[in-house]
Amino acid sequence: MIETGGITNRRILVFNNHVAIKWMLYAASVVYYLFFGSGLFFYQENRSLFIFTYDYLQHFLSKPGGLLVYMGNFLNQGYYYNVIGALLISSFPVILISLLMKNFRLLSKSNSRGMHFSIIAACGLFFLQTFYDHFIYHSVGLLLGLLWMYALMSLKKKYQLISFFVLFPAVYYFAGAFSLFYVGLYFSFILAASPKPQRLPGLILLFATSFTVFIVFKEFVFLQPGDKLLSFPLPVLKFSVFSISFYSFCLYLIFVPLLPEINSMAVSEKRSMKHVASVSVVCLATVFFITLKFDKEQEDIMQIEKMVFQQKWDAVIEHIEKSPSANLIRQYYYNLALSEKGLLCDKLFFGSQDFKEKSLSLPHSSEYINRAYYFYYCIGLSKAANYLAFESMVINGYQPENLKMLVKTEIIRGNLKIAERFVHLLKQTLNYRNWALKYEKIIHDPPAVYSDSELVEKMELTPENDFFITTDDNYNMNAMLWGNPNNPKAFEYIIARMLLEKDFKAVVYQVKKMKGMGYNDIPRHIEEAILLYMHEGLELPYLGELTVSNKTLKDFKNFQSAFLSDTNFILSEDDTKNELKNTFWYYFYKNEH
Repeated sequence: MIETGGITNRRILVFNNHVAIKWMLYAASVVYYLFFGSGLFFYQENRSLFIFTYDYLQHFLSKPGGLLVYMGNFLNQGYYYNVIGALLISSFPVILISLLMKNFRLLSKSNSRGMHFSIIAACGLFFLQTFYDHFIYHSVGLLLGLLWMYALMSLKKKYQLISFFVLFPAVYYFAGAFSLFYVGLYFSFILAASPKPQRLPGLILLFATSFTVFIVFKEFVFLQPGDKLLSFPLPVLKFSVFSISFYSFCLYLIFVPLLPEINSMAVSEKRSMKHVASVSVVCLATVFFITLKFDKEQEDIMQIEKMVFQQKWDAVIEHIEKSPSANLIRQYYYNLALSEKGLLCDKLFFGSQDFKEKSLSLPHSSEYINRAYYFYYCIGLSKAANYLAFESMVINGYQPENLKMLVKTEIIRGNLKIAERFVHLLKQTLNYRNWALKYEKIIHDPPAVYSDSELVEKMELTPENDFFITTDDNYNMNAMLWGNPNNPKAFEYIIARMLLEKDFKAVVYQVKKMKGMGYNDIPRHIEEAILLYMHEGLELPYLGELTVSNKTLKDFKNFQSAFLSDTNFILSEDDTKNELKNTFWYYFYKNEH
């Protein structure tokens, strides 16, 4: 009796230690996503849009696995708020532990067996979920497989195989290619729990059922390619850290029930403490690898993009100036924010410009299409912004930002009936309904558009004459000015391109147009180009009654003094001369040395 009591006490102690580790893992996950990994919520929430309509549901009913993705997209709405997202995503590893423990107990008839293997699995899921390519429906698919196994194992043995045979078609329709994972789980269960004489018949029935369901669905029900039926909605199988990690994790879940320790009833103090130690090491290793793979730049881009979507232009400018980086997307958003604030030719060189004119606008390829249309919307070329937003919708499906861009550009172009269709879609969502209601009022009361300062500004920038839009944005901007000579944003983008190409002579010859466009002062970097032009000994053309400010004249003298007194000034990282480094002069001479 004393020995039995000792074993029981050790089991209780080990169980309590594991429970503590489980909730510490949950807390660590919440902290990570709240303070370090919240960019994942923004990224994934903006990749899909859950719409409360039958038409939206019908899209997912047409293929196996669609309902699983539909469920994931529904839960994905919680990612709109970081706190809800952190609590939600952190709950999946905890649920995984509970499901694995229930399954292990049915296999071993022990209340404490398998806790350490369950926590190791939870660490693996925690690690997987930090990848941007691991969507919420991937976690749900794994958890539903374990839940289904628990339901089957809870039945009497004589009903288990027949239940699998009867239910598998419905399971395959709901989960799609995740059913391959479920087949693997049941394969492992047959080997671990069935008597030897029943294993072979059970395995034959398992694979025969799976193969039959696949053939019927492929040839008679969905008429889709076999590779698609065997892959959707699993992650793309490729040689990448995420893909290798995901499928290795699936294999772990499939084969861990076969480990001898799961079915062993013997518990020793030495083994119990070894399990606690091994779990602790795995938890620490998980934290280490998450830290190792953490992409600070990617997280930073998500935070910047979130501010762009919220039109917090001052915050974007301040953030990027404080932490410059040689990243195309960051520099594109910096220039966009400057233009929206009317500061493009005043602060262009306050941030890094490593990509020259390429950071002014992005290509129209699928890689950049979700970001490229903001440039056109900024300069008032609503036709191009609308086209790219529509292309984004065709390629990527309904997303919050492409629908919002379509609404605004259709209103600007006067296509209120078309705008109303997109507003109707956004009205059927949880997180964007209020935004849609705002624009619905404008659609139903067209004069109300003039109370919206953003739309009014873009309407005033719109060219009066239509023209053929090309992939050459230099041509597009010049055509914009031809159609609307009083478009300061297009004008400053043209000047910015000249500055980035170091064509200061062309910049100077554009100054004469500025007075007629409403400029009373010359933007700082254009003044710097004028002084450089004069420094080269060239005859200054007519500037349209505008003059260079005394401050810029003084700054140029300081720059000349610094440059002449220190030949390494251009290459120096001396922060005391930052003000002089935020100039076109510094940019012009930097690559010369």
